[in-house]
Amino acid sequence: MNFPKLTLLGIGNSEALKFWNTNCLVEGNGQKLLLDCGFTIKPALRDLDVALCDIDAVYISHVHGDHVFGLERIGFEFRYTYHKSALLFIEPELETVIWDQCLKGSMGSSRTDAQGLRDWFDVRLIQDHQFEYAGCRFETFPTP
Repeated sequence: MNFPKLTLLGIGNSEALKFWNTNCLVEGNGQKLLLDCGFTIKPALRDLDVALCDIDAVYISHVHGDHVFGLERIGFEFRYTYHKSALLFIEPELETVIWDQCLKGSMGSSRTDAQGLRDWFDVRLIQDHQFEYAGCRFETFPTP
């Protein structure tokens, strides 16, 4: 049996410059999923010789900067460099929050028409606090 591989991409907080943000990479069934995507995601992946274009999907747990600020980079590079959209797994209540409070300011008017989260990402809303990807079943839970 092949088990998915989990790699810690960082262990630091939002101020981390040496140990990168606390994000993880899950690899399985030929797919790569980021568990959260902080602003240090590119150097963290580079340190593992993984290119941003090798990422297939992203799961965002919550909207602190060290977990979400790398989404802008993924959105821009995937659209303009790789001509595709990354899958984005999120809880339904985060869809508006991620766009309105994190990404809209820089990504909302990149063309002459209005943009939204679904113009940049292939959004998959998580149902019943669980989803499957990369040969894994993930169960999410709210925290206070």
